[in-house]
Amino acid sequence: MTHLSEEQSSRIALGLFLFTLVALVLIPLALMLWCHFEPLQILQKGDAGRFHTVTTNRDLSNVTTSIGVVTVEGGFSAMRGQSLFVRTSNKDGLQLCAAGTPEHCAPVSGTWVGPMDPVPHARHWYVANLSGVRKNLVGMLAMGLVTAFFTGFATLALAAKGDRDDAAHPPRRARTS
Repeated sequence: MTHLSEEQSSRIALGLFLFTLVALVLIPLALMLWCHFEPLQILQKGDAGRFHTVTTNRDLSNVTTSIGVVTVEGGFSAMRGQSLFVRTSNKDGLQLCAAGTPEHCAPVSGTWVGPMDPVPHARHWYVANLSGVRKNLVGMLAMGLVTAFFTGFATLALAAKGDRDDAAHPPRRARTS
């Protein structure tokens, strides 16, 4: 078994730190920025009936419609008899929306069992693939930052150890007579 010199160990530690920084910090950060600036695309739509009433309990609301009850996160309001629809978007996932006011939507808690029709548009490969990753990017970035911190700390500790050893054992000079 061969042992690595301190210089080799320091170079390996620096390489691991740079790899960690790129793979676990910069890539999730770039994906987060991409997701943030990506335009909203509606992927599917479905009819949720007409609004009747809403009952709120803590952070969930049961919206009663002409075809059933949909549970959403947070509050929800609409005019009695107003048409409602569910949609899946690349940014917000599954939502219940009031027709005529597309910005008035609330996230659906759980799944939707009714029919959903795909919205025709030019889909890109990342729309379907990135929608599931989007919610985990903050956690991925946090883990990457913690890992980068510890690998950076280890790299600095190895470099400091090498500097201490160099100071404790200065190079010998040849004697001149």
